[in-house]
Amino acid sequence: MCDKSASASKQELVLDTKTVREEGGAAEMSPPVSPSIKPFRAKRSRTLSESERILAGPSFYGKVDDFCRQKGHGFINPCDGGDKLFFHISDIEGDVVPVPGDEVTYKLFPIPPKNQKHSAVHVQITRPKPEIVHETWDSRTRPEDF
Repeated sequence: MCDKSASASKQELVLDTKTVREEGGAAEMSPPVSPSIKPFRAKRSRTLSESERILAGPSFYGKVDDFCRQKGHGFINPCDGGDKLFFHISDIEGDVVPVPGDEVTYKLFPIPPKNQKHSAVHVQITRPKPEIVHETWDSRTRPEDF
């Protein structure tokens, strides 16, 4: 006779990058996790200690290289040189939409899981590009902004 208590316990099987959990005869499948997807810690998902560490760190200066309001992200060229830094729409402080050429201050946040690269957070426009009229977040003047 077989022992029913052993089959009723929780078991995990890995089949074709999907995890199957068996509980009392019912199987539950979780979606595959792609190793190429890198987690991004948006402002709303950072812990309090992470936010405090970021605020205590130094501020840096740079210029906005590109920003897409529709996609919700952009890139900053640091004034001290180096690689472009990614920034997310949730990390922009203030009511003005950044445009290429705006001078900004920002703080650095390491990108998990290896923490070797950084993204720009607490981005503040310090000197808007003078020849361009800046939009606010509430204004929707172009179709590509929707």
